[in-house]
Amino acid sequence: MGKSAALVEMLVMLILFQSLSFSCIGANSNGSCIKYEREALLKFKAGMLSNSNSLESWVGDDCCVWEGVSCHNITGHVIKLDLSFQFLRGKVSPYLGNVSNLQYLHLGGNELTTDNLHFVSSLSSLKYLNMKDVSFVDKYENWLRSANMLPSLVKLYLSYCGLYNSGHVSHLNLTSLEVLNLRFNNFYSTFPSWFSNISNIQYLDLTGNYFRGSLPNEIGNLNSLAFLYLSANSLEGKLPKTFGKLCNLRELAMESNNFSGEFFGLFGNSRSCIQNSLEYLDLFNNSFSGILPNDLGQFKSLEVLNLCKNAFWGPIPVSIGQLSNLALLDLSYNTFRGPIPVSVGQLYNLTTLDVRNNSLDGIVSELHFSKLRRLMSLRMSRNSIVFDIGPNWVPPFQLVAIWLSSCKLGPQFPQWLKTQQYIKTLMMSDVSISDSVPDWFGNISSYFKVLDLSHNQIFGALPKLRKLNEVVLDISNNLLQGQIPEMIGRRMPLLEFLLICNNHLNGTIPVSLCRMESLSLLDLSKNQLSGGLPNCWRNLQALKLIDLSNNMLSGHVPISLGSIKQLQSLHLKNNRLQGKIPMSFKNLKDLKFLDLSMNAFAGLFPPGIGESLSSLTVLSVHSNKLEGEIPLQLCCLSSLRILNLANNMMGGTIPTCFGNFTAMVVYEKAIGYWGHGATTYTESENGGIYDDKLLGGGKLPTGHEQAGTTRKDNIEMPWFYSGLGMGFLTGYVGVCSILYFKKSWRFEVA
Repeated sequence: MGKSAALVEMLVMLILFQSLSFSCIGANSNGSCIKYEREALLKFKAGMLSNSNSLESWVGDDCCVWEGVSCHNITGHVIKLDLSFQFLRGKVSPYLGNVSNLQYLHLGGNELTTDNLHFVSSLSSLKYLNMKDVSFVDKYENWLRSANMLPSLVKLYLSYCGLYNSGHVSHLNLTSLEVLNLRFNNFYSTFPSWFSNISNIQYLDLTGNYFRGSLPNEIGNLNSLAFLYLSANSLEGKLPKTFGKLCNLRELAMESNNFSGEFFGLFGNSRSCIQNSLEYLDLFNNSFSGILPNDLGQFKSLEVLNLCKNAFWGPIPVSIGQLSNLALLDLSYNTFRGPIPVSVGQLYNLTTLDVRNNSLDGIVSELHFSKLRRLMSLRMSRNSIVFDIGPNWVPPFQLVAIWLSSCKLGPQFPQWLKTQQYIKTLMMSDVSISDSVPDWFGNISSYFKVLDLSHNQIFGALPKLRKLNEVVLDISNNLLQGQIPEMIGRRMPLLEFLLICNNHLNGTIPVSLCRMESLSLLDLSKNQLSGGLPNCWRNLQALKLIDLSNNMLSGHVPISLGSIKQLQSLHLKNNRLQGKIPMSFKNLKDLKFLDLSMNAFAGLFPPGIGESLSSLTVLSVHSNKLEGEIPLQLCCLSSLRILNLANNMMGGTIPTCFGNFTAMVVYEKAIGYWGHGATTYTESENGGIYDDKLLGGGKLPTGHEQAGTTRKDNIEMPWFYSGLGMGFLTGYVGVCSILYFKKSWRFEVA
């Protein structure tokens, strides 16, 4: 009984002591909030702009009930401040250092600035610090020295802070640090040696920091490292042999660097190291080389394997079919050769298969897809692959993206496509199809955004598509006949790229095209279209390229064609257009390429074109009926590289200012010879323009000599002049597949 009484007395005394201690600590506090900590928080609030409503609850004496503030249940000290993504704007008060018992501080995801991190030196209990997106006024401040004063720190996030250096300290004290995220700063340095001293680090993200040089051997000392992200830097050279010691590594992203040499050779034939742990491997856009090892199947945990845009070669090993956890396989843009192993068909978790742009050949059969029930993206373009699949085959998958351009699928349309109900991208250019578009094709088009059937021998009428959300339609370079349906504008109001060039289409250009207000590229060239141009171009303000050349279009060019403010390239060559060149063309301020040649345009050349179109690079109006003198305003076209006025009825002399066209690189029949037929001009090394027929007495720019060769009159518009076309289309729909599976952001916030 005596012992029990003594124990009770001891407990009472302990409680009394704690109460007195708390009373002393918080003697100046009201409620459960300590006064000097409340004052520090209010000074932080005062540094925020007045239009911020996220701190409305920060009123009254008890700061422990304020939004984002958490206090210790017994001592009352503020131990957690989480104001992440609260739309705060302003400057971080250094008085936060007075909240000295903080264990968790998260200010990330706001529009905040700070002079430096010196205030955190007082927060010796801090375990979590997140300053993501906080802009440092002093870009060169030694943030590492401040962080080094936090021996308990476990997680540190300083991404997108604009820091310029990695800090220099004589002794590193971050022995507890497990997570370090410094992505997208501006360090511009070699790989810092102090990284190898953070012995307990498990997660290290240095993405986008302009680190250069090679990785040090000491990186192999980070044997706890599980997540390593080095993407988007300027690192180079071979990986150190010690890299093979990272036996706990689960995710490795090294994309967009200059690494070279072998990768898989670092790990030898070990069965107990990285082969067992690695789940995510992204080497996209480097210069790694070598062949894939025969024992690749030993990487049993791999879920993502991205080797896109490297220099790997040799065959794809059969053992790849043993990677049963693989969800993404991207081997594109390498020099792999030989057939695709049938074992790929065993990867039942695979959602993306990408082997584009290699030297693969051989047969692809139904066995290659036998267990791919989850496959959503199939990309095999730019190989010499032949599909040998029966007409009654029913695939086990439902695809969203299909890239098979330049494979051999024909001569008939693949019948298995009619089972696919969710296709968004269908790329089947140059696949040897000699067939009409089947009736069932419209049934699978409901989700189309990109359709490319170009460079085949598809005949018959244009495919009947439902009302779509399509962005790209390319059925150029086929044998299609008939008219462009009037309904096309109503069915595809969101279309951005329409390419039906080089077919056998006839009839007029439907006015419904003007409903496509998102249209950026329109190419109807090399058909047999007739009639006049529609007069509704004001509706198409997104257009950057129009190519209606090589048709049988007639009549006057409508004034509204000059109202398309963003137009960069206009091709009306080789039609039957007549009348005057519209003065409204002077409004096309962004125009770089204008080809009106081989028509029946008459009258004077509009002087406004020379005065207004300073960005014009190519101007061709040859083989028309233009009259009068060459306007001196053409001398204002300082960017001009090609000028062709041949085969008109223009007179007078060549303006001497033409000798100042320093950008000129090609002069093909550059200026017509008035009164005596066509005149050929030649190019000299120092940029002059010369008339072979006028050399005996005609007026020429002074200070130049005749060149030795004559160029033929054949000005065509390469796609690269416009900056649009299929090169742009390829970029539009993506290069590699890795973004589907990017996981490196998951530690960005707690």
